[in-house]
Amino acid sequence: MSLFAYPAHRHVRSQAPGPFQAYTQYKPFLRLEFERRCVYCRLPDGLRGWEAFGVDHYKPFRRFPWLASVYANLFYSCNVCNQRKGVRWPTAEE
Repeated sequence: MSLFAYPAHRHVRSQAPGPFQAYTQYKPFLRLEFERRCVYCRLPDGLRGWEAFGVDHYKPFRRFPWLASVYANLFYSCNVCNQRKGVRWPTAEE
């Protein structure tokens, strides 16, 4: 049993906003896309508030700067999970 209730199926994007220059402009669309829940811990933003959530780069910005404002690479996540994830990305060996 998992501590969090994860969806049974892989998420299919329902929004197609932009293109925007600044990735932060996608936040309202990502909020809808991910049903106001952190993509990682699944806690709703109502418990922590809008300010406690942000835009996460699935493939980290530092390693993939060309994906900085690509909607498919952006997730809605709480700041705690986003900070924990950091710039981690598996290497070819991993």
